Amino acid sequence: MVDDGGQKIGVLLEEVFFDIGVEEAIGKVELQEFISTSDVRLTTLQNPLPYIGQITPIDIFRYGAEAEDDESLRSRILISMADKSTAGAEMTYQSYTYSSDARIKDVAVYNAIREFDRYIPNFVMKSEDEAKANLYQLFVDFATVEVVVYAPDDIDNTVIDRITDVLNDKEVRPLTDKLSIKKLLR
Repeated sequence: MVDDGGQKIGVLLEEVFFDIGVEEAIGKVELQEFISTSDVRLTTLQNPLPYIGQITPIDIFRYGAEAEDDESLRSRILISMADKSTAGAEMTYQSYTYSSDARIKDVAVYNAIREFDRYIPNFVMKSEDEAKANLYQLFVDFATVEVVVYAPDDIDNTVIDRITDVLNDKEVRPLTDKLSIKKLLR
């Protein structure tokens, strides 16, 4: 989609389906410009479709990313060198997370097991069934990688969806890792 002057471009982020007998549908469009908000109105399809009569924007564009400064770009380039690891390294997860959306300000990566001593009571003086259940939880926690994303307060869930898609790609996530992605607002 483009604006009336053909200068601003937007991309439909997901397929839009029309229910039988319904003449309207709502889709999510991303403005292809580095700017946090814009009131530009994209009303024209670049490739007209006979069954689309009119496009009506229902809101302004929000939650965009500003252009990246040199220091952020330099840092992201250095971290991206870790992309080649298939071992689930901390910097690999950071690099792929940063590359998933330009609005991400900082990323921390942890293993879910931080204090092994807290698991010991789960095995002492327990029945076999309790010990098996606790052992299963230990294995799950051991394989869980927590990715904590620090982002601006007004960030939307599209960021988490993009991170999830990128990190769960079979070329990125090791087979034995289970991901837990959390968003912390600043």
